[in-house]
Amino acid sequence: MSIFSVPKYNNTDWNTWLGAQLPNGIFISTPHTARTSNDLNVFNNLIQTYIGDQFISKAEKSASLKSSVFSLFTTYKSFENKLRRNVKVQPAINLPLKFEMDYVYQMFKSKSPSFIQITPNGGSINDWYKNTFTLLNKNTDNFRLNIISKASDYESSNSTLRPLLNDIMSDNRVSPVLVSNKNELSELDNLLIEIKDSKNISDWDIKRSYIA
Repeated sequence: MSIFSVPKYNNTDWNTWLGAQLPNGIFISTPHTARTSNDLNVFNNLIQTYIGDQFISKAEKSASLKSSVFSLFTTYKSFENKLRRNVKVQPAINLPLKFEMDYVYQMFKSKSPSFIQITPNGGSINDWYKNTFTLLNKNTDNFRLNIISKASDYESSNSTLRPLLNDIMSDNRVSPVLVSNKNELSELDNLLIEIKDSKNISDWDIKRSYIA
């Protein structure tokens, strides 16, 4: 039984079941069913159509780049054995601070990890900067940090991301990747080649205190 069938199930109507009269012009339509593998996308499309784009949260909009990168990575079967997702990182042992790296892999000629991080939008960008800055500042070993961002977020005239990313980029361990089209992601070609040539997870020999 769904919420749409509650009044009928209780032998009543919507006004009686809700305990109030629906406003003029507002009515409960006949339910329609649909199947999808991307429920968030369908929900957002419904909001855009019937309510307006301004009601879609910034977090949901910013998630689209992360989803696109994930979809791209899943097309490479070998990446299942080379990439770890959502790895907990503790920048400093003496700080009660932990956050997640989107992906981690290890190159053959390195004893340190290579991280992949996708920059967020909105209010969480400051937390992202704080976490990333702390990791870089508190650790001197030669890990790599690939930061993937939307070019439009970086290049906009009122960009919050640009000054923060510019500061992070001053560390030579950081490799920024600015994506101009999240549906093509051609800027990730070199990174894809590097991941293909990386170690299998079973062969990793990463021993770093900052990986929680």
